[in-house]
Amino acid sequence: TLGAPRSLSSGLDLSLGLRARHGFGPLHVGVVAALLWSSAIDQAKGGSGLGGGAWALASADLRSAGAPILLHANLGYRRDAGSDLLPQRVGALPTFAFSLWQYPVFCLAAAAEVPLGRITPFVEYSLEAPIDSGAPAAATPARISPGLRIALLDGLSALAAVEVGLTRQLWEGVPATPPFLARLALTYTGLDQTPWTVARREPSETSQKAAREPALLVVPPPPAAPAAEARQHRSTGGSLRGKVTDLSGAPLQAVLRLPSSEEHRNKGYDASPEFEISLEPGSYHVEVEAEGYLVQGKRVEIKEGQTQTLNFSLRPVPQVKAAQLTQEQVEIRQSIQFAFNEAKILPESYFILDEVADILLRNPMLKVSVEGHTDDVGSEPFNQGLSEERSFMVLAYLIEKGIDAPRLTSKGFGMSKPLVPNVNDAARAQNRRVEFRIIGK
Repeated sequence: TLGAPRSLSSGLDLSLGLRARHGFGPLHVGVVAALLWSSAIDQAKGGSGLGGGAWALASADLRSAGAPILLHANLGYRRDAGSDLLPQRVGALPTFAFSLWQYPVFCLAAAAEVPLGRITPFVEYSLEAPIDSGAPAAATPARISPGLRIALLDGLSALAAVEVGLTRQLWEGVPATPPFLARLALTYTGLDQTPWTVARREPSETSQKAAREPALLVVPPPPAAPAAEARQHRSTGGSLRGKVTDLSGAPLQAVLRLPSSEEHRNKGYDASPEFEISLEPGSYHVEVEAEGYLVQGKRVEIKEGQTQTLNFSLRPVPQVKAAQLTQEQVEIRQSIQFAFNEAKILPESYFILDEVADILLRNPMLKVSVEGHTDDVGSEPFNQGLSEERSFMVLAYLIEKGIDAPRLTSKGFGMSKPLVPNVNDAARAQNRRVEFRIIGK
């Protein structure tokens, strides 16, 4: 129970939110607003509750000014929807257990972090002041949280922190603040912030969708060819910084190239393991190579007066290769695995596509048609659409790995071109495939 009232149970929660942000050089500001509605299914008071909040946020990257630190702050107001569902004030411990505030809250937070390669130490301070509660300052929840964020793999990071409570008094309707609380978390982000454009996917001749317009894929634009300079020859534009490691995070001796830059196409920049290069504003195709590792490419947008961070985690060249270049195709020796009846590429096939990307990056004149095929299980229209979507997703993966969109097309053939008769499961597995046919050199 919640003490005097019975346990609060929410029958339905509905949350609506809105957020916006804008950058001014190294300073970014934003706003967040949220509306929350809750209904109770086991509460003496019954009915429903309405709450929400609004926050203003700001971040400053001081690295462009020579200080290796990022600062963050936010200020806001919050009202929990559940506060309407309780007939009376309850103790600090039950409200902590249910994460429920019975008063509107003024929120203040600030943080600082110092990126040090793959490890980023940080410290946060937060204050939540209940409004019209009569609570003294000693009962106002406040915390300070030192911690570390560690980059494990490309896009995957771990967080470890300890929240130290600064509150020394309990107050009804205000959640208790523990003296300390450990936090461990894993986070993943694979989102590319590069500006996007539109590329076309070619439908197959046998597709029942052929009468429609060609499907559209949102992909990064072909890079422009702006000039580049090394750090010692600074320009008035922006800059690109980052580091190169293997999959375990160990630094590598690597070379960075800008093949999209007409002037610097044949130049290499030392990226062992960190790099920082001054560049004119524009879109760039960046490639990194290290001996014994697959080449990796990415795209980045350089803006005036800003520093963009681009890190590379290279996969070693396997002893037994899964892909090889022949006269007619990039031949793969293992099938690319997808989720059942879906176009989602399974992670266990990423290494195959990374090898295909390596071949295409090392042979920049090749143009390839990515072609999908299915077995005979299911209807012909379904398999046709599935083959098109799967080949399209493979094309998108290769573009994300730095292959220029004009070099790639995708087609689906459904069940129309089996390699072998679909007489058993082994034969059907052989017919479910993606091929990379060379259409230009």
